[in-house]
Amino acid sequence: MKVGITRQMHENMLMLMKNMLDLGELAFSGIGGSSSGAFRNYRSQMMLYVTKKEKDDMMALFREGVVEVCPCGASLDGGPRWDKCPDCAGSGYRMKGEH
Repeated sequence: MKVGITRQMHENMLMLMKNMLDLGELAFSGIGGSSSGAFRNYRSQMMLYVTKKEKDDMMALFREGVVEVCPCGASLDGGPRWDKCPDCAGSGYRMKGEH
Protein backbone atom coordinates (compact mmCIF):
# COMPACT_ATOMS: atom_id res chain seq x y z
CA MET A 1 0.00 0.00 0.00
CA LYS A 2 1.32 3.43 -0.99
CA VAL A 3 1.68 5.82 1.95
CA GLY A 4 0.89 9.41 1.03
CA ILE A 5 3.22 12.21 2.05
CA THR A 6 0.56 13.95 4.12
CA ARG A 7 -0.17 10.75 6.04
CA GLN A 8 3.54 10.17 6.66
CA MET A 9 4.08 13.79 7.75
CA HIS A 10 1.13 13.61 10.16
CA GLU A 11 2.21 10.31 11.67
CA ASN A 12 5.78 11.63 12.06
CA MET A 13 4.46 14.70 13.90
CA LEU A 14 2.38 12.50 16.20
CA MET A 15 5.42 10.32 16.97
CA LEU A 16 7.53 13.42 17.62
CA MET A 17 4.88 14.85 19.94
CA LYS A 18 4.58 11.55 21.83
CA ASN A 19 8.36 11.37 22.27
CA MET A 20 8.50 14.98 23.49
CA LEU A 21 5.65 14.33 25.94
CA ASP A 22 7.40 11.19 27.23
CA LEU A 23 10.60 13.19 27.78
CA GLY A 24 8.60 15.95 29.44
CA GLU A 25 6.97 13.46 31.79
CA LEU A 26 10.41 12.18 32.72
CA ALA A 27 11.68 15.72 33.28
CA PHE A 28 8.67 16.56 35.46
CA SER A 29 8.81 13.29 37.40
CA GLY A 30 10.43 14.98 40.40
CA ILE A 31 7.55 17.44 40.72
CA GLY A 32 4.53 15.20 40.29
CA GLY A 33 5.03 13.76 36.81
CA SER A 34 2.05 13.77 34.46
CA SER A 35 -0.34 14.85 37.22
CA SER A 36 1.51 18.10 37.94
CA GLY A 37 0.18 21.43 36.74
CA ALA A 38 3.57 22.18 35.22
CA PHE A 39 3.43 19.05 33.07
CA ARG A 40 -0.17 19.75 32.02
CA ASN A 41 0.96 23.20 30.87
CA TYR A 42 3.95 21.69 29.04
CA ARG A 43 1.67 19.14 27.34
CA SER A 44 -0.78 21.83 26.27
CA GLN A 45 1.98 24.04 24.88
CA MET A 46 3.60 21.10 23.06
CA MET A 47 0.29 20.13 21.43
CA LEU A 48 -0.30 23.74 20.33
CA TYR A 49 3.22 23.97 18.91
CA VAL A 50 2.97 20.69 16.98
CA THR A 51 -0.47 21.61 15.64
CA LYS A 52 0.71 25.05 14.48
CA LYS A 53 3.78 23.65 12.74
CA GLU A 54 1.81 20.90 11.03
CA LYS A 55 -0.91 23.35 9.92
CA ASP A 56 1.76 25.69 8.54
CA ASP A 57 3.34 22.84 6.55
CA MET A 58 0.02 21.56 5.20
CA MET A 59 -1.13 25.06 4.23
CA ALA A 60 2.14 25.66 2.36
CA LEU A 61 1.59 22.44 0.42
CA PHE A 62 -2.06 23.39 -0.16
CA ARG A 63 -1.11 26.83 -1.53
CA GLU A 64 1.36 25.16 -3.89
CA GLY A 65 -1.38 22.85 -5.17
CA VAL A 66 0.36 19.70 -3.94
CA VAL A 67 -2.35 18.65 -1.45
CA GLU A 68 -6.11 18.97 -1.19
CA VAL A 69 -8.58 18.86 1.67
CA CYS A 70 -9.38 15.25 2.49
CA PRO A 71 -13.09 14.40 2.15
CA CYS A 72 -13.02 12.36 5.39
CA GLY A 73 -13.60 15.56 7.39
CA ALA A 74 -10.60 15.21 9.71
CA SER A 75 -9.03 18.44 10.92
CA LEU A 76 -6.10 19.63 12.99
CA ASP A 77 -8.35 22.24 14.61
CA GLY A 78 -8.97 20.00 17.62
CA GLY A 79 -5.26 19.26 17.97
CA PRO A 80 -3.13 16.57 16.37
CA ARG A 81 -4.59 13.08 16.56
CA TRP A 82 -4.50 9.87 14.61
CA ASP A 83 -7.49 8.86 12.50
CA LYS A 84 -8.24 5.70 10.51
CA CYS A 85 -8.49 7.56 7.21
CA PRO A 86 -6.15 5.75 4.79
CA ASP A 87 -5.34 8.98 2.92
CA CYS A 88 -4.64 11.55 5.64
CA ALA A 89 -4.48 9.64 8.97
CA GLY A 90 -6.26 12.59 10.59
CA SER A 91 -4.35 15.57 9.19
CA GLY A 92 -7.28 16.63 7.01
CA TYR A 93 -5.16 16.83 3.85
CA ARG A 94 -4.25 14.27 1.21
CA MET A 95 -2.05 14.34 -1.85
CA LYS A 96 -3.87 15.86 -4.81
CA GLY A 97 -5.58 13.13 -6.77
CA GLU A 98 -4.96 10.48 -4.07
CA HIS A 99 -7.86 8.05 -3.51
